[in-house]
Amino acid sequence: MPEENVDINVQIRRLSHNIVTDGFGVMIFALWGFFKVALALMYDGIDMSFMEDVEVDIDREALEIVGKVIFVALFASLNLLQLYLGRCAVKYGRGLRKKWGFLVLAILYAVVIFMEIPSYFRDPEAYSQVDASIAAVMIDVTIVLILFDMVYSAIRLRLIKKKRGLG
Repeated sequence: MPEENVDINVQIRRLSHNIVTDGFGVMIFALWGFFKVALALMYDGIDMSFMEDVEVDIDREALEIVGKVIFVALFASLNLLQLYLGRCAVKYGRGLRKKWGFLVLAILYAVVIFMEIPSYFRDPEAYSQVDASIAAVMIDVTIVLILFDMVYSAIRLRLIKKKRGLG
């Protein structure tokens, strides 16, 4: 076997392993998100003070419950999206999935997260909790880097396989 084929096989294995690892990383962040919401619900850590200015004809307590349900539904849908992206990446990296449309979704999700990072520092109250804001920014930057690494590795893998006529 020529030396070039050995190098390409090593690259294919390395990129595939990288995609699988990134996929598991995305899934771990999703599970962390579920855990974080569960803790917030258990200890009543969801701040619904923004609803104090809302004028409606229903009971305040009912409005707060509806707000929490909407918050949990949105958060759960984002975490389910992360689980989906991670699962697709693992399957793609292991060669069990040929479609790569999930990468477009991963890019869009990473861009949205990246554009959201400055919002941690816009609120004047965020300056009183600067350590929590910095931790949240670090988590968001990490997930963005994982998603972009996953996309980069998948594109490189696809190009290498296409060049060799494997897919």
